[in-house]
Amino acid sequence: MAGGPWRRVRRARFRRWFGVHFALAVALFVLGALGGYAVAEPGLFRSTVGVGSESVFPERITTWTVFLNNVVAVGVTGLGLVSLGLVAAFSVTLNGFVVGLVLGLRAPDVSTTTALALILPHGVIELTAFFLVAAITFRVNHRLARYLAGYDETALTRQELFEAGVLFVAAVAMIAVAAWIEVNVTPVVGEFAT
Repeated sequence: MAGGPWRRVRRARFRRWFGVHFALAVALFVLGALGGYAVAEPGLFRSTVGVGSESVFPERITTWTVFLNNVVAVGVTGLGLVSLGLVAAFSVTLNGFVVGLVLGLRAPDVSTTTALALILPHGVIELTAFFLVAAITFRVNHRLARYLAGYDETALTRQELFEAGVLFVAAVAMIAVAAWIEVNVTPVVGEFAT
């Protein structure tokens, strides 16, 4: 194994994972966010599904609890690998829907600027990780479909599998950083924004 993993790192073409498949993940998120915002009629939504009646969060939110919650969500998004990308598409769209809903259901005395201040510090990193994992699942399934249709000689090369693994690990690391920011920085930014 001459050169080992360092040779693979030098040969890596990570940009190939950030093309149309990444854009698809972002587009699905935006569509979900628009849908969530569109249905966010606070009175109707609360009376229909009971949102806002009790907290779904633990009493004490820690970096660890946020990290675990988001790693599970990233793992579920990764299930798109075995579902032809459908689980990833649903997961990214649902995350967008929730963000749109949160912005639409914010308390009447909370401005959109404050709501965004509570989402953006950690959300930029966290959402990028979700988009990346979804893009990996979309690209892997696209390559597999091309292989099965006879357009490509291999489904994925070893180099591509290596790159996907590195990017998945990077996404988990991004989730850890975003969790720390969500617990330690976002509340400060939120207080400053109010």
